[in-house]
Amino acid sequence: MTDRRQQVLFLWTAEASIDASVIAWSWHDGTDGRGPAAPEGSPPYPVASAALRDGWFLIQAPGPGATPTTHETGDFRYQFVFQRVVEPGDQA
Repeated sequence: MTDRRQQVLFLWTAEASIDASVIAWSWHDGTDGRGPAAPEGSPPYPVASAALRDGWFLIQAPGPGATPTTHETGDFRYQFVFQRVVEPGDQA
């Protein structure tokens, strides 16, 4: 029986494009630290499309919405959610 676990990576970009610069990120590890290590410091990818090239699966992209103004504040608007399934103990 396999003991596969999920890791999830949230990347927020400056624009709706998957090739826009990553401005914030969050990591959630279902392996309890027994899978590939969490990235440290800067965002793990300069653009969200780089996560696809590294083997992550895209499970959510930003939907269409109003264009923010320069005076608007609030949550990061453009969120991409990626996941990968790993075996605990994998360090890839």
